[in-house]
Amino acid sequence: KFLQNSYSLKRSPSVIRTTMTNGTVRQRLLSVDAPHTLSVNLQFNNITDYQTWLNFYENSINHGCDWFIAPILNDRLETTDPIIARKVRIQNGQITESLNFRNSIGACYKISMTLDVDNVEFDQAWSEYYA
Repeated sequence: KFLQNSYSLKRSPSVIRTTMTNGTVRQRLLSVDAPHTLSVNLQFNNITDYQTWLNFYENSINHGCDWFIAPILNDRLETTDPIIARKVRIQNGQITESLNFRNSIGACYKISMTLDVDNVEFDQAWSEYYA
């Protein structure tokens, strides 16, 4: 699951702005179905999990270009479940990998990315699609 620190969801409805000759800019809502933007981090406490995720990234989701199902914080008012499944993809396929620490026991790896979050919510059977 994605770490909740620095977890921020940016809502981006499709809005068109028109500069008027006089007065304020006119703004109109085109659609509320545009994907939201979500900044997330993943933390791995062992190299095996880290390499498994990188394999998923490279092979299963085509270096982040393909959509996949992921558990994210709930932003819907209709349900009280704090985690829901949404379809996401990695913006531009871009991830940032870092080594948080390394000691005699092992290492801690972190991956940061920005996701496009689709508005489609999946039911309870979503977990069979989550890698």
